[in-house]
Formats: sequence, structure tokens, C-alpha cells
Amino acid sequence: MAEKKLLGYMLGKLHRLHMAAVKEKIKPLDIQPGHLPFIATLLDNETPMIQDDIGSHVFIDKSVAARGIDSLEKKGFLNRSINPENRRQKLVELTNMSRNIKQKLFDSLNKASEELLSALSPEEQDRLMDLLDRMLHGALKR
Repeated sequence: MAEKKLLGYMLGKLHRLHMAAVKEKIKPLDIQPGHLPFIATLLDNETPMIQDDIGSHVFIDKSVAARGIDSLEKKGFLNRSINPENRRQKLVELTNMSRNIKQKLFDSLNKASEELLSALSPEEQDRLMDLLDRMLHGALKR
């Protein structure tokens, strides 16, 4: 009888392979894979966000989010400012530099995903994405 494969192990391995492909594709943009959750969230949202909310949105610890956002700010991709509505919070917003690479960044991410999904038929790809979406929504309800 075949040994049952562990979900976390398989997802982790796929994630690492995907990030390796992404890393090569985004290298010319001067963005690291670890920066992607922050910049992609802001690019998708297109409005300034509270720094702690960005970390929560992508399920990353506040201190890790702060370091990632700081790195992106130093590279000129983001700006941080004091939230005028709550001076203890920082607002994070995109710079023109970020907006200018949006299409190239998402094209790179899509290409890496296409490569990973290439072993599946279009119908299987759709089914997989539906199942992953259901898993994500189920996990978020807990």
C-alpha cells in the first residue's frame, strides 16, 4: 500500500519550487520573493494601508512585515507616513516606481504559476484553483 502524502509537505515543496521560479523572474525588478506579499497587496489595493493591516492581510507577523516594508521603502518602492487619524499607526503607500513595475511584476508571477501548473490540463488547473480557494476559505473560518 502506498504511503499517504502529507498535505503540508506537498504544499511547502510546491511553494519553494514556485518561489525559486519567481525569484529568477523578478530579479531584474530588484524585488525579493519575501517582499511580494507586501507590494502585491498594495498594488492590488491601490490605496494607502495601515502597516499592521498589511501584515495581518497576508498572515505575517507585525515585526516581519515592518522589516519587509522598511526594505521596500529603502529601495523606493513604498513610502510610510504617520496616519493622521491615529498617530501611533503608519500608513504605507506605493510610489510611482512601484506602479511602473506593476504589469511586469504580475506578468512574472503569472509566468511562474503557468510553469508550475503546466503538468495539468486547463480543466485540472481550474479544479485545483477551486479546491485551493475552498480550502483557504474553510481555514479562514476557523
